[in-house]
Amino acid sequence: MKSDSRKHLLAEIASMYYLERRSQNEIALEFGYSRSAISRLLTEAELSGVVEHKINFPSIRNVELEEKLIHRYKLQDAIVVNRGKLSYAQMLHFVGEQGAEVFNKLISDDQIISISTGTSIFEVVNALKPCQVTNVKIVQILGAMGVKSDPSVDGPELAGSLAKKVHGSYYALNAPMLMDSKGSRDTILREKSIINTIELAYKSDIVLAGVGCITEDPRDSSVVRMGYMEPHEFVEIREQGAVGYTCGWFFNEKGKIIEGQINDRVVAADFRRIREGKATVLAIAAGEKKAPAIKSALDGRLLDILITDSSALESFL
Repeated sequence: MKSDSRKHLLAEIASMYYLERRSQNEIALEFGYSRSAISRLLTEAELSGVVEHKINFPSIRNVELEEKLIHRYKLQDAIVVNRGKLSYAQMLHFVGEQGAEVFNKLISDDQIISISTGTSIFEVVNALKPCQVTNVKIVQILGAMGVKSDPSVDGPELAGSLAKKVHGSYYALNAPMLMDSKGSRDTILREKSIINTIELAYKSDIVLAGVGCITEDPRDSSVVRMGYMEPHEFVEIREQGAVGYTCGWFFNEKGKIIEGQINDRVVAADFRRIREGKATVLAIAAGEKKAPAIKSALDGRLLDILITDSSALESFL
């Protein structure tokens, strides 16, 4: 049987089974096959791509919460995924898909896009379809998380992955995210390659940002997981007033970047200058543990668009 004829047969049988809801016995009688033969043909239809299964979760977005976010915090846009019974991994996947859709609407030719790190940013880049744009520059906005990090969610590889999706070039920030002291940070910031990358970030049109929370649990804190901070150091961080961080910069409960202290060790484009520029900050952050950090970032007007989930908003919205 020719390939097209075979696929046509598979499509007919699959249509009767999946769309007309006819039993395999009924289909077998009509075609003169055994029931087991029909079962094998249905399996072949799936394996050959004639049949594709897609699960559409109902009401994946919570429009009511989106409107509340936009009006209360004067956002350009907000997307809220209904958490429901979704696991954290499932929810983050959907949040990433929504983030990719929003990003796709923002991107255009001749733009500079700065990118942060983390699993939420990874999900956005992973979900993004290749874009037909030209002359786009991707900039790593903060230093790398280090040797303990998962390369796929760290700055250099994320920047490279995004550059491939948009057929652009990327500029790495070849330094750690946190140095041991202000002195060592100041020294590395005088390197010409570091200066050039950071200056390019200040010209950004879009910033893809995550929002981190202050916790000693390595499962929920990238700076602990990657070995930059020991759990006990968070006692000191909290005393400094930190409740979260974005693009490497720690902020307090009012969403203000903390002066001195831990931020004196950060190797990244100054987020205060980023906010003074033209960039649209697209933040992706989800999960109930991120709630205090997300609220503070909103209060401090640290972002323009938020992609999140309902569990992250329940405590304050």
